[in-house]
Amino acid sequence: MNKLFTLNELMDITKLSERTIRRYLKQDKLTGVKVGKEWRFTEENVKELFSKIEFSSQISSLANEKVKQFIEGNYETKEDHRMLSIFDIDNLTKTQHSKVKMMLMRISNNHNNIDMKFNTKDDKTRITLIGNIDYIYECVNELKTIMNH
Repeated sequence: MNKLFTLNELMDITKLSERTIRRYLKQDKLTGVKVGKEWRFTEENVKELFSKIEFSSQISSLANEKVKQFIEGNYETKEDHRMLSIFDIDNLTKTQHSKVKMMLMRISNNHNNIDMKFNTKDDKTRITLIGNIDYIYECVNELKTIMNH
């Protein structure tokens, strides 16, 4: 069975506010299912949202702002180590693209105090990660595995 993400998990993954996510639901830019009174989202729902052009440009703007804040030292951390890593990858296959997105979401869900942005334009993919050394290390190791297959 596929994992279902809660609204809070989707907010953590995308760094979007609850209000924005609910607006996307209302505008049919995001689909999900209601289980009782709670929204749930599949990986496919999240993939569809990431494929939206407007969403990608918004993520890019957010990533640029987070990088600027990091470089200026204008961030709050509750961890001993904070790292910023930016990966530019050309010509991902569709399979690699999907695996990288799902891997980043899965790992990001298991860590606190992180920022992750994933943006694709033309054949270029930019991944921006801000977090502790364990988070960055885990992402890099899995990214290497995906890229080598």
